[in-house]
Amino acid sequence: MSAQGSSPVRAPGRGRLLDVLAVAAAFVALVLVNVVAARHWKRIDASAGGRWTLSAASLATLAALDEPVHVTLLFGASDPLGQSVRHTLEAYTAASRLVEVESVDPDRDPLAFEDVRRRYTLEAGRTADGRVVSDASIVVSRGDRAWFIASSDLVEVASGDEMRARPREERALTTAIRRVISGDRTVACFSAGHGEASVDDSGAQGLEAFATTLKKSNVEVRSVAIAGAGALAPCSLLVVAAPRVAFTKPEALALDAFARAGHGVFLALGPVLAEGGIVETGLEAFLEDRGIGIDATLVVETTADRVVAGSRGLRFRAEVAEHPVTTGLAESLATRPLVVLDLARSLRHVASPRGVAAVDLLLSSAQAFALRDLRDVGSWRDVPPRGASDLPGPHPLAMLAEERLEGGKSSRVVVVGSSASVEARSFAEPVQSRGAAFLSESIVAFLGGELPIVDVPEKQEIAAGLRVTEEARASIGRYVLLVVPGAFAALGLAIAWLRRSRGGVPREKQP
Repeated sequence: MSAQGSSPVRAPGRGRLLDVLAVAAAFVALVLVNVVAARHWKRIDASAGGRWTLSAASLATLAALDEPVHVTLLFGASDPLGQSVRHTLEAYTAASRLVEVESVDPDRDPLAFEDVRRRYTLEAGRTADGRVVSDASIVVSRGDRAWFIASSDLVEVASGDEMRARPREERALTTAIRRVISGDRTVACFSAGHGEASVDDSGAQGLEAFATTLKKSNVEVRSVAIAGAGALAPCSLLVVAAPRVAFTKPEALALDAFARAGHGVFLALGPVLAEGGIVETGLEAFLEDRGIGIDATLVVETTADRVVAGSRGLRFRAEVAEHPVTTGLAESLATRPLVVLDLARSLRHVASPRGVAAVDLLLSSAQAFALRDLRDVGSWRDVPPRGASDLPGPHPLAMLAEERLEGGKSSRVVVVGSSASVEARSFAEPVQSRGAAFLSESIVAFLGGELPIVDVPEKQEIAAGLRVTEEARASIGRYVLLVVPGAFAALGLAIAWLRRSRGGVPREKQP
């Protein structure tokens, strides 16, 4: 038989070997492709408006990293912000391998959450439905420095429309990273020597809770006696909290020189009651130079929905004015915490000899009045009657004076007419009523130059929910209960009719 035209026959063993080698080569090629893809890949953002694309400012911040930055997420599985933040962080980890992300679910992994809580001294509690909540949703850390991001920092609800929101994850994360890698550290000095509460006092009127909160945000806290301008040299800003003795003229001049040098001053000047009236602060002239007048009065609120029950009108909810300092506390956003003040004095606008125009941060209602005669304050059993000499509302309760200086610096002075905003009792309030404490934190951040970071652009507003009217709900009900079942029923009847018309014989078998 001729061998011509016959095909070669492989030995069975050799054929199997070639098959194995082919599979092994394909596997090695697949591994190499995955390795190359893992090291050299590009993230594509197809969302509208570049929702997950980092700005040039954030990319520059990440490029400046020289050691790892750790991001700890503290979101429960049901938290709607968690997924959005994780998508945003994917852009950060894609831009820099030095961003390390750890996710801890407080509800599912309580031991890990407790470790994080102890490590960073977080406050935690439980909601009515059993979920664990803390005063921070994200912790960004580098070495011994940490920055805390609350849920309210991650999204801004559009004013007047609870169905629209503006994402702020990138701004919050980039701010946090900048704070933990910055070589500069804000030094908040608390004045001493005028009967002020101590930063080590943990009592209801002490400042330990405020000082602890600032330390958690990388702010160094010191107590200083204002003996002269040199005593304030190490300070980035000065906090004068609840003084009970008036400042002397040299001390007020030292404070003025400190402010004129471009530093921030935060004055919590609640009324100090004494026989015959309210003790002067010694800072009246310092404030009037900046367009702020401070009255020796006690504000009494008479609007029922603002007054705390049993407080005789002396403890009440203040109206919040719009300003970068009060971001997150605006009354138009119903989910924001309330700013509740206790024993507040009235402030007022005065003509500044230097042309400084002060702005309001907090206000009383128009129905409030400022009481001048305080001789019978100890005998009050109810809201005191308004006298002829008392000042009608509304009254400014917190004001900010900002003066532009040479060299691009600013002198910023904030005064709050209630000392409760810095005392421990405000920091111990439920979150819904802790607005006064949050305001004090925001004031220090603003005076320290941390608010706002304007080079991280705002994201476009997105739909945060679906507004369903009663008419729409009825329409959906008709669609689900009638239209959809009716359509399927009609389709089933049509198929049955076609089969019956063909006698049950499939089309391809018909003659």
